This record gives sequence, C-alpha cells and structure tokens, in this order.
Amino acid sequence: MRYLFLFFCYIKSEIPSQIHLSYHDSKTRSISWVTFKKSPQYLFLSERNLGRLKRSLVFQNNEKVFEASTEIFFEPEMKFYGKGLTRPIAPMLRYIHNVTFPVTIGSYSYMVGNEEAVSEKLNFDVFDDQNLNILAIGDLGLENAVTYDLLKTYATLIDINMVMHLGDLCYNLHEQLGMKADKWMNFIQPVAAQTPYQTLPGNHEKYFNYTHYESRYKNVARTANPHYYSFDIGPIHVLFYNNDFYFRDLNTDWGKRRLQNQLNFIKRDLKKANQNRDAVPWIIVAAHHPLYCSNTNHQNACFKPMPFKNGTVDNYPVGVESILMRNKVDMVLAGHTHSYERSFPVYDFDVDRESSKNGNNFFQPKYPIYVTSGSAGNREELAPFSEKQPDWSAYRASVYALSMIKANREKLSLYQINQHGTLIDTLAIHK
Repeated sequence: MRYLFLFFCYIKSEIPSQIHLSYHDSKTRSISWVTFKKSPQYLFLSERNLGRLKRSLVFQNNEKVFEASTEIFFEPEMKFYGKGLTRPIAPMLRYIHNVTFPVTIGSYSYMVGNEEAVSEKLNFDVFDDQNLNILAIGDLGLENAVTYDLLKTYATLIDINMVMHLGDLCYNLHEQLGMKADKWMNFIQPVAAQTPYQTLPGNHEKYFNYTHYESRYKNVARTANPHYYSFDIGPIHVLFYNNDFYFRDLNTDWGKRRLQNQLNFIKRDLKKANQNRDAVPWIIVAAHHPLYCSNTNHQNACFKPMPFKNGTVDNYPVGVESILMRNKVDMVLAGHTHSYERSFPVYDFDVDRESSKNGNNFFQPKYPIYVTSGSAGNREELAPFSEKQPDWSAYRASVYALSMIKANREKLSLYQINQHGTLIDTLAIHK
C-alpha cells in the first residue's frame, strides 16, 4: 500500500521536482531537475535586481529562457521483474533535465518546467569568491538528519559559495525501488536549489554500480563524471574523487581500468594545481573514506591497511597519500566515520609539530591536514573512538556537526560546529 500511495503521488502532478544547482566555474552554473512524464523542459532565468519573474511566465526583456537537455533514467531494479512476476507499482522511468548557463556576480530568480507545469520561483546568488564560505558535511541521510536545519539556516542566512557533501547521501538512493532517491532530492532541495551542492559518492552509493548516484548528480561536474572532477573556486582548487572504487570490482579488468583512470586524473590535476599556486594558493582534496581516523566501527577499518592510502593493485602502487604530500595539498576532507576528527599535519604517521605552537594555527605546514566530518546525521548514528587517541590526532569528538571553511589568499580556516550551533574546534593554515 505504501508504494501504491507514493506512486499516485508521483503521477498526480507534472510539476518539476528534485531541483539541484551545481558549480562548474566562477562564470558557469548548472541546474538539474526531474519529471515523471516526457515533455519539453526549460529554465526561466531572471536577474533579480533587474526585473520580476512571475509564475505566469510573462517575461521582461532581461529574462532568459534556456531549453533543457533530457536523459531517461530506467529504474534498474525493475529488470528483475520479468515474465511471471508482478511488477511493483512504482515509477519505471524518470526524465532528468539539465541546463548549463553563464552567470556573473549578482542575484538570480528562476523556475523550471514549461507553460503547462512550472516549479515554484527559486533564488540563488553568485557571490564574490575571493573571500570564500563553504559548508562541508558527510553522511547525511533522510532519517536522523540532525544537522539539516543548521545546514539550511546557514545556507539561507550566510553568503555560502558552495556546499560539499562528502559521500553517503540519503541512506540509500536505491531503496524503495529508487523512490528513496526522489524523497532525498526533494528533501535537500531547499539547500541544493539555492546554493551549489557538490557531491562525491561513498559506499552507500555503490548499489547497481553507483547508477542512482550518477543519474541524479551527473551534472555536478562539467565533464558529466560525478566520481572525480575538480575546479577553482576563488583562492581554492578543489578536487573530488571516489576512493570507494578501491573496494569495488578490482577482480575485473574494467574495475582496474576505472581506478587507474581516476588515479591518472588525480596526478595530472594536482600537479597542474600545485604549479598554479600564484593564482590559486590553496588545494583541498575531498573523498569519502578517511586516510586517517581512530574510530572502532566498520570492523576497525581505521586500524587496518587502507588500499587508497598506500595500496597496490597487481603490484602497481595506487595509493594517494604520497601524491597528496608531493603536491603540497593543504587540507583533505572525508566522511564515512560518523564523527569529527582533525589531524596535525601528517604524512605516513610522521607528524609535523614545528608548524604550530598551539595545535590550531599552522604556518606553512609541510604535510596535509586531514579532517573527517562524517557526523551530519543518519540512521546509523554516531561512531565511537578508540580508547587511546593517536599521536597524529589533534582533536576528535563523537558529536553531530558540520564544517564551515573560510578562505582568502592568506589564510585557510575550518570551524567545526555542532548540532546546537556551538563551535567545538577551529583550524587555521597561514601562508
């Protein structure tokens, strides 16, 4: 009965849903959305300081109309319902639409759809990116989404340039024959439709070979590859990559090739970014699984060999820690373990203590600082720590929290804020 009710909710309205804004570069944004019936779709865009955008779609001279590209997503679980089996009552097809368009600094209003069915009016701003404000969360689900209200408040009241979701979205996108993904995209829309919402996959996106993740988040990357991509945003170069690949299909040639292609991209991208420090002084790398952690959940994974850190495949090195250090990456963000933990500058467990006198302010550290921010809130709740805190670990707390990152050309800062809006830890790296 639950699926039947949800199905009729879907077919009752043709109004576009699951609206999502992405960042490609300082002059380009992308908007995606979903419909359950095939029809021509458009983005109706207006600069707020120049004109009014009315739901009637009566446009003034400054308003622009962009025709959307459309891809069809077939729910993969439906293929298991063949002859002799009753197919569940659930949407089989979803039409996923996208428009990529130019922007300048200013305020925008927009709607998506067509003359027969159009979304509500939504807004977003394009801020000056030389003084950045970024929110980072990991492992936020539909159930027990403890920090969601805090995330939405900050995204609404503060000039936030971007949100980074460090893997494990929804819990889980494929469930309820894919309708859980629909719920998730609508749940996060108040944030993701007004602030660029950049994602990477975690282990909870692995089902059906990441198909549901790819369908909804393909356009977070200008290359249409949401597994690994990068861009400059103000004074920061940000690289996202999928280190869940290290646990999937490495017994196949295509799985090994997929991992190697990503590794080649990481090497090229970070080398180029490190050579571009005069223009873009900071480098942040983001993935789901942490290279440094001291939690005891996930079968003590934090204390076992990590293939993405320094592992090999067919005797070929595929770990990234030496690549991060060699290219002088400043900060590495991760989720996965449902807690907050921050390292000292560290490489291969060698801790750089000379760059800081108080453990919070660092002056030209020689190694990256690793931050795990995986406690945004989900049905699996919080993760415990080992009894003894490792020497490389500067601060840790098993609390629900999110991260705020601020940056200008001289300083890169991180503020960890718990579910009550209380600051629990700070970090600053100085050039």
